[in-house]
Amino acid sequence: KYSTFPDTLTCSNCPGGKTTTESTDPPDHDSYDDCSESCAAGTYSNEGTVCLPCAAGKYQPSPESSSCINCDEGKFSPAGAEICTSCQAGKYSEPTGGSTEDCQDCPAGSYTMTGGRTSCDACDRGKYSALASTSCTDCEAGKYNDI
Repeated sequence: KYSTFPDTLTCSNCPGGKTTTESTDPPDHDSYDDCSESCAAGTYSNEGTVCLPCAAGKYQPSPESSSCINCDEGKFSPAGAEICTSCQAGKYSEPTGGSTEDCQDCPAGSYTMTGGRTSCDACDRGKYSALASTSCTDCEAGKYNDI
């Protein structure tokens, strides 16, 4: 924030994506030009007060941004990310995109052969899989799976 008028009770917000430098000396924030600190990629400032990291499941590739972008379906990101990453085979991301910090394991009895998925495929009858599988395995002789 900055103020162009001395002895004022209010300050103006810097524009989105910018903020003032850290200072406890009020005369340092006396003009719009003091809004010289750019928010780095992976962060944003929608009120021009402080730069905040993008939340998990969101990203921002550009500096000086006033918001973050939801990750696409089948991708994830930790907080403060500049990019989203595709889920690897055996894992998935919620179909809404942008909702998780990390991908979820495919449950036992399902799999994904490729990355970037929003759901897992069920194993066919007579096959099974463990947690986070990339394929299904035939049941052993004398055993079955009819699910």
